[in-house]
Amino acid sequence: MGTWIDAEACLGCGLCNVLCPWEALKVSTEDFINHVDDEKCVRCFICLNACPVEAIRVPPCRVACPIHMDIPSYLSLCSNGKFLEGYKLMRRTNALPAVLGRVCYHPCQDVCRSKHVDEPIAICDIKRFLADQVDLDKIERPRVKRLGKKIAIIGAGPAGLAAAHEFVLLGYDVTIFEAAPEPGGMLRYGIPEYRLPRHLVNQDIGYIQSLGVEIKTNTRVGGKVKLEDLQRNFQAVFVATGAHESLKLRIPGEDTPGIISGVDLLRAVNAGQKVDVKGKVLVIGGGNVAVDAARVALRKGAKEAHILYRRERKDMPAMVNEVKAAEEEGVHLHFLTAPTKILGHNGQVSGVILRKVKAIERDEADRTKPEYAGGEEKVMDADIVVVAIGQAPSLASLGTDLKVNPHTLTTNLPGVYVGGDAVSGPTIVVKAMASGKSAARYIHRYLNNKPEYYEIIRRHSEKLGQDEYRSRIPVQKKHPTQEETAGERIKDFREIERTYSQPEAQAEARRCVGRRICSEYYEP
Repeated sequence: MGTWIDAEACLGCGLCNVLCPWEALKVSTEDFINHVDDEKCVRCFICLNACPVEAIRVPPCRVACPIHMDIPSYLSLCSNGKFLEGYKLMRRTNALPAVLGRVCYHPCQDVCRSKHVDEPIAICDIKRFLADQVDLDKIERPRVKRLGKKIAIIGAGPAGLAAAHEFVLLGYDVTIFEAAPEPGGMLRYGIPEYRLPRHLVNQDIGYIQSLGVEIKTNTRVGGKVKLEDLQRNFQAVFVATGAHESLKLRIPGEDTPGIISGVDLLRAVNAGQKVDVKGKVLVIGGGNVAVDAARVALRKGAKEAHILYRRERKDMPAMVNEVKAAEEEGVHLHFLTAPTKILGHNGQVSGVILRKVKAIERDEADRTKPEYAGGEEKVMDADIVVVAIGQAPSLASLGTDLKVNPHTLTTNLPGVYVGGDAVSGPTIVVKAMASGKSAARYIHRYLNNKPEYYEIIRRHSEKLGQDEYRSRIPVQKKHPTQEETAGERIKDFREIERTYSQPEAQAEARRCVGRRICSEYYEP
């Protein structure tokens, strides 16, 4: 169920063979048709884009996955009780399986064909289950021939860790330079522990270190260690410093004491610092940081937590399940509302002046473009105001003016690449990891004098309509996961969602494998 060629559709033109950067396509001497070597294939899908007759077959879930995991195969292994084998298969393309099993936004499920019958397969929940079944100390590490070439990575967040995992499996000696006291970036300092327990972050990072990756913490590049030093001592440098600079509201009163950025609040709480949260907390923004900040505020002692968002509910960038959980826990949501001024009293924030907004049109991202609706402004009292309207990347701390090609991740400095949130701005964990994996492949080709390429994925058309699926596939509802009640979970930072049991995970995996929804189109 990986990637293969449809022999009946293939024209034998050889275009895919010529274009494959990894020599993963080869004509068999037995049947004289192309075959894909899944060991060599890195899922760049250049062949998929190039094929004029759509003869190259890839399951839609695998195409949609930013790191192109072989989802059907690990579901099949799980359904048969081969949990260790399923985990090992996941780890070939996923450097952080325990992490992604909890915080992935699972675009694979959005394209799952089961949605045409009943509900998408719970792919992410099964990924989490497989990661939780394994004792990493008992897993044999792959043996890789060392190349004798050194790679420096700046930043131990998702992009840097994914790149390091890719590099070390290719045979490079990898050193990560991390400014913070501990590695993980936003995984450790930005995501609350009730969503992502720290011991699981340590577990995934520890495995990467056990492969031979060295991580130097409390080491800021641009300070005592210069970018020029890394250029001199390493064959290539990958910059994955993330996007940590909070955006400003740019309204009067924004510097009033009692205002904190969402990222700073989460970082302080996750680092174990004392955080004084009390009274009524207003959070401005609609993304995951805003939602996390509001939920954390309640757990730290706030009497009320309100989220103010200038667009409609359907436009919130935050994950739908996280927004639902926040409401269950008592967070109040206010839509089409924008702040115009921060109020203060006796040197402390006391409230926010708000104005109603109306949605007049959709923007390029299909979100409403807000415009002030007129009418009276109103004041909402507040003891603390949290600003969470986004973050921006900054490479200025490196002490060098870097210009980045966002497609190839190359810069104006030879051998220096930039990826992850440092290029895209703040995004989700799995997309940052995908960027890190791509950077590793680009750098590998650069160091081996291979031509540049960059990855664009073309979605292929469906072969069957919704009614055709429903006419031949039996309905079988998704197995739900269990979680603590809202009243219990806001008491502390314990993980709120429970992992599938073995029978539940196997039964859910069989909804994919047993019903063979993709088999007519995808099996050779």
